[in-house]
Amino acid sequence: YLPAGTRTRATRLTDVLEATRDVETVLNLFQGLELVVTLGTFARDGWELLRARSSQIRSLDWQPVPHPSATNLNTRPEHRAQILHVMTKAAQRVR
Repeated sequence: YLPAGTRTRATRLTDVLEATRDVETVLNLFQGLELVVTLGTFARDGWELLRARSSQIRSLDWQPVPHPSATNLNTRPEHRAQILHVMTKAAQRVR
């Protein structure tokens, strides 16, 4: 979420690079983490950057999916099935 007054501004590469600095710290809070699902292109690209830098992150199973925004899903309905498939598989892993 990137607030810009009363609106949300678009994500930029600099935002992704800034966020990657804190992701490893946050990941350490999740004991037994097995799978990461990234939502959207910027999240996927950020995760790829982290995988290149960290063996800890490379060792995690990872599934990128399209962003679940209404605009994306309404203009690309095939993305709904892709997201549902990955999330269903992820849910089955935690049972």
